[in-house]
Amino acid sequence: MDAAPVPGDLIFFGRITKKSVKTHHVGIYLGQGRMMNAPETGAVVRIDDIARLKDFAGFYRF
Repeated sequence: MDAAPVPGDLIFFGRITKKSVKTHHVGIYLGQGRMMNAPETGAVVRIDDIARLKDFAGFYRF
């Protein structure tokens, strides 16, 4: 996998260790450090900076 996300990648927030994966949020990477996401259940989908959440866990590309 590449060292940096590309538009369309899923961006995960939470904690990933060798024994467990505990994520609490996911967004879709749009590029330039921004993602499309809903900040909480029932919220309107919006565009935010990835830096808004401090516990970036990684990204995944299908």
